[in-house]
Amino acid sequence: MFCMSAIKFSRYWTLKKQCVTDRIITLNINVTWSQWSEVQSTLCSTVHFCLQDLMDTCSVREVMGLILALGNHMNGGNRTRGQADGFGLEILPKLKDVKSRDNRISLVDYVTSYYLRNLDENAGTEKSVFPLPEPQDVFLAAQVKFEDITKDLRQLRRDLTVCEKGVQKVCSSSPEEHLQPFKDKMESFVLIGE
Repeated sequence: MFCMSAIKFSRYWTLKKQCVTDRIITLNINVTWSQWSEVQSTLCSTVHFCLQDLMDTCSVREVMGLILALGNHMNGGNRTRGQADGFGLEILPKLKDVKSRDNRISLVDYVTSYYLRNLDENAGTEKSVFPLPEPQDVFLAAQVKFEDITKDLRQLRRDLTVCEKGVQKVCSSSPEEHLQPFKDKMESFVLIGE
């Protein structure tokens, strides 16, 4: 009699322990997924707004056109050099290294002063705005590696599958009085995650 009770208790405790483990795993996936999605959403929004600014803002085109015109002028404007239709973005950091003959100002300084004198209608007033996206936003957008995001999304898909199976296991093996609020919360999470 005691032996049968011990076996039943052992099975009950093993089942109970498994339900607790499955609950912890699924809740952990829920928290991890929420944190990751918040961070990735912010990064993707930053990339989106930087690209939108770069493509749609007229002042960006003016600054890039000014850099192209100055580069063509500095190259002498002959047939083989100085007639570029565009340039690679990798040269932009090098603009600070191009100095005037007397080494007083760089090409970046000249582009800035020329833009303010000739192109910015609101220069010197409170309405004057920086013509490019915020530098820290551009820096953050440049750090985004889409391969890493893709890899993380695949891992999240696997985690979501584990979570879904764990929720099903807990719901099928737990008594009705111990299901809520776990069942509703996790089922809605799985639906949102899909």
